[in-house]
Amino acid sequence: GVLRAELKTGAQHELLDDNTSVIVNTIRTETQAADRTAIVLGARLDWSLTDALEVGIGYEPTFAENWYNHNVDFAIKLAF
Repeated sequence: GVLRAELKTGAQHELLDDNTSVIVNTIRTETQAADRTAIVLGARLDWSLTDALEVGIGYEPTFAENWYNHNVDFAIKLAF
């Protein structure tokens, strides 16, 4: 099989300047102001086991001054 690795880095800026109010049915949630810049990093590893089967895992953290986010994904690709 073939092992493929990927690394990435970037920056992201959100332009919303004030708080946002989200209302669903009777639940109201206030969000923080989103005028912020974040650093986005990423790593991914995919392994082609056969011509028809590939598995992979990825991790992408995002860091800003007042928040952070971690995204992990798993993939199974089957061609038929």
